[in-house]
Amino acid sequence: MFESLKKRHQNKVIRILTEPLRIKRIENLSDIKEIGIIFTRGSEQEWNQISDFAKRMESKGKIVRYAGIQDDKESYSYIIASTETTLCHDKKDLDFFGIPRAGVLDDFIKHRYDLVIDTTVQPNFFALYTAAKTLSDLRITYLHSAEKDCSLSEKVFDMIFREDKPIDIKTYLSNIENYLNQIKK
Repeated sequence: MFESLKKRHQNKVIRILTEPLRIKRIENLSDIKEIGIIFTRGSEQEWNQISDFAKRMESKGKIVRYAGIQDDKESYSYIIASTETTLCHDKKDLDFFGIPRAGVLDDFIKHRYDLVIDTTVQPNFFALYTAAKTLSDLRITYLHSAEKDCSLSEKVFDMIFREDKPIDIKTYLSNIENYLNQIKK
């Protein structure tokens, strides 16, 4: 009972956040200046792949900021949190409905992004909420083809990569980079 109530409330929040029309714009990667990356703390290998992508973008003069959620039960010594990383702890920073408490995401959502990349496994309410709250020209996510209910993802994200297999972060980020490099200036 509580799960269905929680899900209905989350759907309502996403609908409200996506109601206002926004200007969507896709640009060549060379014209993108600020990138936001939404992640779930996973394996060290996944983090290294995200970090390598971010370093590559930073070497091209782009500003990269992170917003992530972590399980409070786990210890992650391999992630070095920088001032550009906003971490949300799943027990203390989220309310009953899974919505980040006031102020938790402020450092991330106060910026305007040319590109927001979701690297979480969808459906992920934290990623949907964070992307919907963020001012950005283009929002990208990944969906496993087996995922049946993707209506919320389609409301929040402008571009969705779909495959028959679970997300491979390195391939996904490489595909985004290749695709955006092909956009005509």
